[in-house]
Amino acid sequence: VSLIIVIYEKNAKNIDVASNLNRIDSSATTSTFSNFEKITLSIDEKLQIMKTEQAKRAFVEKIDRSHIENAFEMINFWHILRVFAVLFIAGFQVHAIRSLLP
Repeated sequence: VSLIIVIYEKNAKNIDVASNLNRIDSSATTSTFSNFEKITLSIDEKLQIMKTEQAKRAFVEKIDRSHIENAFEMINFWHILRVFAVLFIAGFQVHAIRSLLP
């Protein structure tokens, strides 16, 4: 079975410039399709590998982000606690100095 490719090109006068019939034998077509299939499967395998790697990296980034957010919240909590401690100590010192003065 031969594959027939008809090329229609029109020039400015709307006349068929080329109406070539190119016949391609089935063995060339089969080898072309099998080569195309190999390339397509290779690309598909590589895309699957990339998809898996992206999923792994997204999971690791999610865990890292969770750890960083927890550390940030803990740091903020302790800094707020230190600010209150400094204000309390400053207030206590002012009160102690005022109570010592007549």
